[in-house]
Amino acid sequence: MDKSFAEKCIKKHIDALNKFDINQIYKVASLIIESIENNSTIFWCGNGGSASQANHLSAELIGGMQKEKIAPFKSMCLNTDSAFITAWSNDDKFENIFKRQLEAASFKRSASTINTIFFPESIDF
Repeated sequence: MDKSFAEKCIKKHIDALNKFDINQIYKVASLIIESIENNSTIFWCGNGGSASQANHLSAELIGGMQKEKIAPFKSMCLNTDSAFITAWSNDDKFENIFKRQLEAASFKRSASTINTIFFPESIDF
């Protein structure tokens, strides 16, 4: 590996980081903090690599990110139930698997009031 390859990789990462909107990051962080302070459940979901990220974030809130263990926060990752996901997408449709899981959890809020965080796919790492 030559030095120019490493420099190109670092430049690509810097360019990607410069595309982040700090105001959006602040809004997301504030929403998560507010949910934790209100003892609300945070539902996570994603597809592909984002599913792994959703699972990791949920696990951090349940297992604890601190060395001193504290009470877990209410957090649930919807994309970890592979049996349901494959059955529902086969029998109904893939597009509403997460909605169906929220219905099963008796989550009564309308879809228009559920706070959803979308991460842009256009950022190329």
